[in-house]
Amino acid sequence: MAARRRRLLCIHLELHLRNQRKERRTRRRPEQENEEDEDDGGPCRRTRRNVLDWDDHVFGLSPRMFQRAYRLSIDAFHELHEKIAPDLSRRDPRGREGGVDTRVQLAMCLRFLAGASYIDLYMVYHVATSDIYRCLWRTVDAINAHLKIEFPIDDPAKLAVLEAEFAQMSRKHVWRNQVACVDGIDFKTTSPGNAVHNPLDYYVERKGCYAVLCIASCDYARRFLSFDINTGPRTHDSLAWKASRVGQRIMAGDLGPNYFVNGDAAFCQCRGMIVPATGPGSSDFNFEQSSNRMPIECAFGMLVRRWGIFWRPLAVRFDRRSAVIECAMKLHNLCIDHRINLDLREANGSTEYLPDRWAPSPKFDRDGRPVEYLNWETECEDVPDLSHDSMRRKLMSAIKDAGLTRPPRRVRGRSRRVR
Repeated sequence: MAARRRRLLCIHLELHLRNQRKERRTRRRPEQENEEDEDDGGPCRRTRRNVLDWDDHVFGLSPRMFQRAYRLSIDAFHELHEKIAPDLSRRDPRGREGGVDTRVQLAMCLRFLAGASYIDLYMVYHVATSDIYRCLWRTVDAINAHLKIEFPIDDPAKLAVLEAEFAQMSRKHVWRNQVACVDGIDFKTTSPGNAVHNPLDYYVERKGCYAVLCIASCDYARRFLSFDINTGPRTHDSLAWKASRVGQRIMAGDLGPNYFVNGDAAFCQCRGMIVPATGPGSSDFNFEQSSNRMPIECAFGMLVRRWGIFWRPLAVRFDRRSAVIECAMKLHNLCIDHRINLDLREANGSTEYLPDRWAPSPKFDRDGRPVEYLNWETECEDVPDLSHDSMRRKLMSAIKDAGLTRPPRRVRGRSRRVR
């Protein structure tokens, strides 16, 4: 009998405690319904009525502040949103409707690329951390699907336009037949860890960091025409170019005999590629060649400066790093198309990457090139293919006939001619 009483008492006590917990839940005040709960060290889900109201948010921002926060103008933001909104409003893999406004999802992605952390996004937009990353990757994939970067190798009309832009902006319009310039850039990343067989394959000793190598080309307006992130960061630029899809087609002769791309000394003189010359009398040609190769280095500088996520090692999942870089490059092209200038304040070696948020500025030289990112490789050691060297000799003759010379370089208050 005593054992039976104890069992009945335990059952009665358990029912009493359940009823008390149920009463406490039903008697919670409305302002308590949206309080944060602690779950594995992070904020949990909030109710939908506390999610940011986008219309009120935009109404409280001036056009300049909007551009500083999201890197896009209001018109460019809405144009991009119209393209990707159907992809953002679809059901997620779990079958639930995305409760976050599609404009808020795009805004969170832009702020993330601009340098914000997930905690910043949670505090501004009041979206659960699990939903933040789900919205981020959904938006990145949508942008990559709807915005295109294509090298117009099969479009003679577009190639003619690209060539005319480089020729028009060159001195005395003597630099002809160039349609793009190419270079490589290393994006710093954290260690890939167990995502790869050997993480040290992604460690670059000469830069002392893990990195992702990107070989890209651009037009004179600093708009990216192609990119490739399929080779390891230890790969030489010339080999990475040969392994890229566009590089293989150009070296196969698909660009035609009348056009070429411009590269630095890390590349090899070959079909469809012009690199600096060696020997006496090449100084004037190398100056013109370098001047017309500068847009790709400036494009990298603008890309790094615009998107603060590249100011520190890229700390996203390994299989997502290429998608983030691709998304930033496509948004960079969108900013070029809409003529959106960078408007970031600087003070004491720091830059305001978000309103009232400062970080150490990335290093650039006086020409706007990112010093810590570009691949300063030695000259290509492969045997050069001289089948395309006639175009370089033709350019040398045109430069000489036009009387173009390398400007004198000032050394300690006096001018010195560079040979």
